[in-house]
Amino acid sequence: MNYFYLNGYNSKIQLFFNLSICFGTILIFAYEFGKNRILIIPKSDIILIIFIFYLIFLHLVGPYRNLYDSFVLKLAYSLIYFLTLKSIALRFGNLVLLKYLLVAAIVIEGIFIIGQLFHFIPNGNLLFSVGGSFGHPGYTSIYIAIAIIFLISNFDKLAYSTFWKYTFCILLLFSIAFNIKVISRTGLLLNACAILIFFLNRYKVTSIPRRAKILGIFCFISLAVLSILKTDSSHGRIFVMKNTISLINKSLLFGNGTDSFSSTFNRNQMEYFASGRGTEKEKLLADYVTIPYNDYLKIWFETGLVGLILLILYFVFLLYYETSKKKLLAENKYFVISFLIAMCFWNILGELPFLFLFFTVLALNNTQSTIPSLFISQSYWKIIYYVPIMALSIFSGQKIYDKYIFTENKRQADGLALKDNFSKSIFYYKKATDIFVSQEVISAYALALKSNGDIKYAIEFLKNNLNKYFSPDHLILLGDLYFLEKRFDESLKYYWMAHFNLPSKFTPLYKIAKVYIYSKNRSETDIFIGMLMNKKIKIDSPSVLLMKEELKYLQRRRDKISKEKLSIVN
Repeated sequence: MNYFYLNGYNSKIQLFFNLSICFGTILIFAYEFGKNRILIIPKSDIILIIFIFYLIFLHLVGPYRNLYDSFVLKLAYSLIYFLTLKSIALRFGNLVLLKYLLVAAIVIEGIFIIGQLFHFIPNGNLLFSVGGSFGHPGYTSIYIAIAIIFLISNFDKLAYSTFWKYTFCILLLFSIAFNIKVISRTGLLLNACAILIFFLNRYKVTSIPRRAKILGIFCFISLAVLSILKTDSSHGRIFVMKNTISLINKSLLFGNGTDSFSSTFNRNQMEYFASGRGTEKEKLLADYVTIPYNDYLKIWFETGLVGLILLILYFVFLLYYETSKKKLLAENKYFVISFLIAMCFWNILGELPFLFLFFTVLALNNTQSTIPSLFISQSYWKIIYYVPIMALSIFSGQKIYDKYIFTENKRQADGLALKDNFSKSIFYYKKATDIFVSQEVISAYALALKSNGDIKYAIEFLKNNLNKYFSPDHLILLGDLYFLEKRFDESLKYYWMAHFNLPSKFTPLYKIAKVYIYSKNRSETDIFIGMLMNKKIKIDSPSVLLMKEELKYLQRRRDKISKEKLSIVN
């Protein structure tokens, strides 16, 4: 399996699957346009399309448009998938058959995710993923929990036999056990909601206001209890959310730009601690942050109040018009609400499997023309609707192909770097970074340049990309490169920046102490190292103990060399 993956066949399968969806959309919409039919567009779809086109506009005019892992590109591709699947289901599909196919997709996707967690399936083999996996058990637990809420809320419709009923119950028990194992608070909260929904359906609690009250009170109590499981983590997320809100105020209406959160937040966190404003507790809680752990805050931060209002309007139209007016859709309001709950605690909109699951359920439940919609018969209005969607399909197809070329170049470069063939690996890293940049590729490219002796160019490359990925790893790597050049002042500058970004981590201070040993006077160095040995850090790991022992060794060696020099002089 690893050989199959490493030789690139998996990425070719993904490319074929994803491009088929993009260009299938063009063919289907061209066919629909050629037919003299009234175009029926649900109002929530109009809001969704406006929202995603607004994100694409911000993405194209912003400074972060060539980031590999852009959530805007994932949303754009998911919209194409959603419209294609819905058109197929509306014209050709059998609803019951398609729902069974959805259940099968959920199960297969779950197997792939669990396989990656336990390392018997290599990363990148997600059924619905353009490239990469969740990379975190928290995402996996939430994905499974949301899928189970869909199954539980459609229990009577899908469970035609005792076998299926027992299967659903076993899946729920498995999800609870998995969430307890990885201590996923959001996953356990969604599991508790699934159990509550099951009993509400079982005992025929039909009043929507009563159901909403029961579910709301239950979620609040469950969340309060679950937050005790990982107190430091809960306080850390509150710290992140608090600082995110303070940054939102600086660009309230149109945001800071798509995919700008990580770089902007971490730079601000560094400046916050460098100014001396942080408390000791905040220093222990601070970490390298890539997401605000709340999709509503992320959208507000990056796209402003305009983007947040569009997102809220979409869910309002979706829930109010399309799940309360029709019995077919009534069961899936819990599924939509489970997404709204998960978005309060994780980066749901930034992960393709979540988006595919969400839009698959919506597509297969919007196949009836009686949903409140816009009815369009004039040709020019059809053109206004179809042409942007087709353009979006071409745009998404191009980006997916670019991702494939980027991945192939990176794979070639990584393989050559492992063989110490750095000159050729630099060539492929350069080709990859001309298309997209990612944190991993920036570091790998800089290290390849360093190993090839091009330290000055490696420094220039890292500094040019620091605004896109302002990470402590890149800051430390810059410090290391300046250290090799014996430019100790610049080296200290970047090590201190890394320290103020992550005050609770030992590595930046260890690097600073090494520079002090080589460049500062003895008394100043000994005072700093003495303070460092007694510093309270977040995790006192074996690697920290090794770093402390190395500093002691370097001190002893320095003292020995000093004594030898003194004896020679005497």
